[in-house]
Amino acid sequence: MIVVAGLLMAGCQEPPPWTPVRPDETVHSMLDIPLRQLHQHPENYIGTVFEGQFKFYRIYHNKEDADPKMRGQVILGKTHFTARPINQYLQAIQIQITPPQEAWMRAQGIQRQDAIRARVRFVGLVPGDALGFELLEILDTPKHMRRI
Repeated sequence: MIVVAGLLMAGCQEPPPWTPVRPDETVHSMLDIPLRQLHQHPENYIGTVFEGQFKFYRIYHNKEDADPKMRGQVILGKTHFTARPINQYLQAIQIQITPPQEAWMRAQGIQRQDAIRARVRFVGLVPGDALGFELLEILDTPKHMRRI
């Protein structure tokens, strides 16, 4: 009976909210293309997929989803988190996330200062001239990685 209940509960869990990368799509490391090149010629790189390790910072919400009582929650643009690519640490980037992705991150216990390995797609410059990416997939969580 316990085994059946466990299987039923496992089947009821929602799948992780990831966008898979096509098998024929090129995935670059964060060192393949310097981020300053993305700043200088963003139009040449829109849609490019990167994989790397990122130091996670704070989640920011768009105006519709923001909690005005929390510092830094009202922004222009989409819900995102700020991060620093470990291999290009002097650059801060914004990684756009969906509500199911945010819920998954919170359920996994991902916290500020954690390092995550993820795949992201470059979407261009976002308000404030930051580099904008969309989160495609988190490959490793802090449970499997050391804190940096």
